[in-house]
Amino acid sequence: MEDEDALDIAFWLSQAPEERLKTVTSLRKSYFTWLNGSFPEKMDRVLTHRKL
Repeated sequence: MEDEDALDIAFWLSQAPEERLKTVTSLRKSYFTWLNGSFPEKMDRVLTHRKL
């Protein structure tokens, strides 16, 4: 399992940032469609600031 994790990390680090974002967007759309039956036209923007 740890070997697979390392291979996954290496794969995603080798991808361009645009490709990573494209994949995350696709996964979000798939998840929301599965959860709600459709992808929302608008989503609330949530931003949290923390002091470190």
